[in-house]
Amino acid sequence: MAIYFFDTNSVAKYYATEKGSVWVRRIVEDEANTKIITTITQPELAAALSRMQRLGRFGKTFLHRSFTRFRSDVRRRLFVTHPLDDATLRFASDLALKHPLRGYDAVQVATALLAQQAASGFSIIFVTSDKQVLTVVKSEGLIIENPENHPDEAEQPQ
Repeated sequence: MAIYFFDTNSVAKYYATEKGSVWVRRIVEDEANTKIITTITQPELAAALSRMQRLGRFGKTFLHRSFTRFRSDVRRRLFVTHPLDDATLRFASDLALKHPLRGYDAVQVATALLAQQAASGFSIIFVTSDKQVLTVVKSEGLIIENPENHPDEAEQPQ
Protein backbone atom coordinates (compact mmCIF):
# COMPACT_ATOMS: atom_id res chain seq x y z
CA MET A 1 0.00 0.00 0.00
CA ALA A 2 1.20 3.48 -0.82
CA ILE A 3 -0.27 6.91 -0.21
CA TYR A 4 -0.09 9.37 -3.09
CA PHE A 5 -0.98 13.05 -3.20
CA PHE A 6 -1.94 14.07 -6.73
CA ASP A 7 -1.80 17.72 -7.72
CA THR A 8 -4.14 18.87 -10.47
CA ASN A 9 -1.77 18.39 -13.39
CA SER A 10 -1.33 14.76 -12.34
CA VAL A 11 -5.08 14.23 -11.99
CA ALA A 12 -5.51 15.69 -15.49
CA LYS A 13 -3.19 12.95 -16.80
CA TYR A 14 -5.71 10.39 -15.55
CA TYR A 15 -8.51 11.85 -17.67
CA ALA A 16 -6.66 13.26 -20.71
CA THR A 17 -3.88 11.28 -22.34
CA GLU A 18 -0.47 12.90 -22.21
CA LYS A 19 3.06 11.94 -21.23
CA GLY A 20 2.92 9.94 -18.01
CA SER A 21 -0.79 9.06 -18.27
CA VAL A 22 -0.25 5.29 -18.36
CA TRP A 23 1.78 5.42 -15.15
CA VAL A 24 -0.77 7.70 -13.43
CA ARG A 25 -3.64 5.41 -14.44
CA ARG A 26 -1.80 2.37 -13.09
CA ILE A 27 -1.27 4.06 -9.72
CA VAL A 28 -4.83 5.44 -9.49
CA GLU A 29 -6.50 2.18 -10.49
CA ASP A 30 -4.55 0.10 -7.98
CA GLU A 31 -7.06 -0.27 -5.15
CA ALA A 32 -4.25 -0.86 -2.65
CA ASN A 33 -3.11 2.74 -3.09
CA THR A 34 -4.64 5.72 -1.33
CA LYS A 35 -4.94 8.72 -3.65
CA ILE A 36 -5.37 12.12 -1.99
CA ILE A 37 -6.37 15.36 -3.68
CA THR A 38 -7.42 18.73 -2.29
CA THR A 39 -10.83 20.32 -2.78
CA ILE A 40 -9.37 22.97 -5.11
CA THR A 41 -8.60 20.21 -7.59
CA GLN A 42 -12.21 20.38 -8.79
CA PRO A 43 -12.14 23.94 -10.19
CA GLU A 44 -8.51 23.59 -11.26
CA LEU A 45 -9.27 20.41 -13.20
CA ALA A 46 -12.31 22.03 -14.83
CA ALA A 47 -10.06 24.89 -15.95
CA ALA A 48 -7.27 22.58 -17.14
CA LEU A 49 -9.60 20.34 -19.15
CA SER A 50 -11.40 23.37 -20.59
CA ARG A 51 -8.09 24.86 -21.69
CA MET A 52 -7.12 21.58 -23.38
CA GLN A 53 -10.47 21.55 -25.17
CA ARG A 54 -10.07 25.16 -26.33
CA LEU A 55 -6.61 24.26 -27.68
CA GLY A 56 -8.24 21.55 -29.78
CA ARG A 57 -6.92 18.49 -27.94
CA PHE A 58 -10.45 17.07 -27.72
CA GLY A 59 -14.06 18.08 -28.18
CA LYS A 60 -16.68 19.39 -25.78
CA THR A 61 -18.28 15.96 -25.39
CA PHE A 62 -15.00 14.50 -24.13
CA LEU A 63 -14.51 17.52 -21.86
CA HIS A 64 -17.91 17.12 -20.19
CA ARG A 65 -17.70 13.33 -20.03
CA SER A 66 -14.24 13.51 -18.42
CA PHE A 67 -15.25 16.06 -15.82
CA THR A 68 -18.45 14.15 -14.99
CA ARG A 69 -16.34 11.03 -14.56
CA PHE A 70 -13.98 12.93 -12.23
CA ARG A 71 -16.91 14.01 -10.04
CA SER A 72 -18.16 10.44 -9.97
CA ASP A 73 -14.68 9.17 -9.07
CA VAL A 74 -14.53 11.60 -6.15
CA ARG A 75 -18.00 10.55 -4.94
CA ARG A 76 -17.00 6.88 -5.04
CA ARG A 77 -13.75 7.81 -3.25
CA LEU A 78 -11.33 6.78 -5.98
CA PHE A 79 -9.68 10.00 -4.81
CA VAL A 80 -9.85 10.99 -1.15
CA THR A 81 -10.46 14.72 -0.89
CA HIS A 82 -8.53 16.58 1.79
CA PRO A 83 -10.65 19.58 2.83
CA LEU A 84 -9.46 23.15 3.00
CA ASP A 85 -9.78 25.19 6.14
CA ASP A 86 -8.35 28.47 7.43
CA ALA A 87 -5.31 26.75 8.96
CA THR A 88 -4.45 25.15 5.60
CA LEU A 89 -4.81 28.48 3.82
CA ARG A 90 -2.57 30.21 6.39
CA PHE A 91 0.02 27.47 5.95
CA ALA A 92 -0.25 27.82 2.16
CA SER A 93 0.31 31.57 2.53
CA ASP A 94 3.43 30.93 4.61
CA LEU A 95 4.71 28.53 1.94
CA ALA A 96 4.06 31.11 -0.80
CA LEU A 97 6.09 33.66 1.17
CA LYS A 98 8.91 31.14 1.61
CA HIS A 99 8.98 29.59 -1.88
CA PRO A 100 8.28 30.81 -5.44
CA LEU A 101 4.83 29.21 -5.69
CA ARG A 102 1.59 30.27 -7.36
CA GLY A 103 -1.37 30.47 -4.98
CA TYR A 104 -3.09 27.19 -5.81
CA ASP A 105 0.27 25.41 -5.96
CA ALA A 106 0.95 26.62 -2.43
CA VAL A 107 -2.43 25.21 -1.35
CA GLN A 108 -1.58 21.86 -2.98
CA VAL A 109 1.79 21.68 -1.21
CA ALA A 110 0.33 22.77 2.14
CA THR A 111 -2.41 20.17 1.89
CA ALA A 112 0.09 17.41 1.11
CA LEU A 113 2.34 18.42 4.01
CA LEU A 114 -0.62 18.44 6.40
CA ALA A 115 -1.75 15.07 5.09
CA GLN A 116 1.80 13.79 5.72
CA GLN A 117 1.58 14.95 9.34
CA ALA A 118 -1.74 13.14 9.72
CA ALA A 119 -0.46 9.94 8.08
CA SER A 120 1.59 9.02 11.14
CA GLY A 121 4.10 6.39 10.16
CA PHE A 122 3.35 6.45 6.43
CA SER A 123 5.13 8.44 3.76
CA ILE A 124 3.12 10.39 1.23
CA ILE A 125 4.38 10.49 -2.34
CA PHE A 126 3.65 13.83 -4.03
CA VAL A 127 2.87 13.36 -7.73
CA THR A 128 3.35 16.29 -10.10
CA SER A 129 5.09 17.15 -13.34
CA ASP A 130 5.47 20.82 -12.39
CA LYS A 131 9.23 21.28 -11.98
CA GLN A 132 8.95 24.23 -9.59
CA VAL A 133 6.49 22.37 -7.36
CA LEU A 134 8.75 19.28 -7.45
CA THR A 135 11.66 21.37 -6.18
CA VAL A 136 9.61 22.93 -3.36
CA VAL A 137 8.01 19.64 -2.28
CA LYS A 138 11.40 17.93 -2.19
CA SER A 139 12.86 20.79 -0.11
CA GLU A 140 9.94 20.41 2.31
CA GLY A 141 10.80 16.74 2.83
CA LEU A 142 8.17 14.84 0.86
CA ILE A 143 8.89 12.00 -1.53
CA ILE A 144 8.28 13.09 -5.11
CA GLU A 145 7.27 11.37 -8.34
CA ASN A 146 7.13 13.00 -11.74
CA PRO A 147 4.81 11.02 -14.05
CA GLU A 148 6.80 12.26 -17.03
CA ASN A 149 9.76 10.23 -15.75
CA HIS A 150 7.72 7.08 -16.43
CA PRO A 151 7.47 6.76 -20.21
CA ASP A 152 4.28 5.22 -21.47
CA GLU A 153 4.51 1.80 -23.06
CA ALA A 154 4.03 3.43 -26.48
CA GLU A 155 7.16 5.52 -25.87
CA GLN A 156 9.38 2.63 -24.76
CA PRO A 157 11.80 1.00 -27.25
CA GLN A 158 10.51 -2.27 -28.70
